[in-house]
Amino acid sequence: MMLKRLLLVLVVTVINMGAWAQLDATSRHDPNLVVLLSDLHTGAKSTYQKPKLMAILDEILAMKPLPANVLIMGDVAYLDGLDADYEVLKPILQRLTNAGIAWSAVLGNHDRREAFWRHFPEHLSAQPLVPGRHVSIVQTPHAQFVLLDTLLTGKVNGELNEDQRVWLSAYLPTQKKPVFVCAHHPLGESKLGGLLATSPMVAAYIYGHHHYWQAKKTEGVNTLCLPSTGHWGDIGYVVVTLKPEGADFALQIRDHFKPKPLPEPQAAWTKRVEKLRNASWSVTFPEAVPAAAAAD
Repeated sequence: MMLKRLLLVLVVTVINMGAWAQLDATSRHDPNLVVLLSDLHTGAKSTYQKPKLMAILDEILAMKPLPANVLIMGDVAYLDGLDADYEVLKPILQRLTNAGIAWSAVLGNHDRREAFWRHFPEHLSAQPLVPGRHVSIVQTPHAQFVLLDTLLTGKVNGELNEDQRVWLSAYLPTQKKPVFVCAHHPLGESKLGGLLATSPMVAAYIYGHHHYWQAKKTEGVNTLCLPSTGHWGDIGYVVVTLKPEGADFALQIRDHFKPKPLPEPQAAWTKRVEKLRNASWSVTFPEAVPAAAAAD
């Protein structure tokens, strides 16, 4: 009888340990925390960019709680979107996956769609939102992030093709949850200002490309430009805290240099870092438009 009781206690303990472990794994991630990265420029021939990216990932993986999502605003590859670049990046980004953090990326002018899809086939949808383009939607409890494709292969500037514009024009009016529209290139190149300014549920437009933290109003739209993780310009990342009423963006500035780091930083670089040390930005979410008002 005593042996049976001991066995029962042991079984219950193992079950509870499994449940606790599962609960702990769930509670480690905050669905209302999102980290924004941009312009990784990492690959087979990159030099200082990779260790700077790795250091930022170390910081992200040490966060408590962990963010549920990491979004990358393009120029994932070093310069030409080579297969060798994505081969280098795959184990680096796998660190996020291993920690239970979902990551998504837009593509920049230094990326190549086919090479990216070859090495990250899990990011190629069997039923793409826009055929031939890398478009996705990341949902969180209080907001959603629509990731668009402004890549023009072989060109520095970007553009949103007509198919994406048609899809986005049909998608935005149906939404009752705030929308962050994201792309690698700025609003002037995606030419979305008019559409976003007249879409009630759009909270902001987020982009990379320029490697400089800048939050401002552009064509009547809240816009945020992100730092690079280590190529040149402002170096760092952004932590987003989402709430029912809005979102707070906290810049984590780590360095500034151009065109490359030096053993002794220039005074202007140090001044820029100090200026941005506690930089932040907030947006208030728009309220959902009643169906009758939307119809009017």
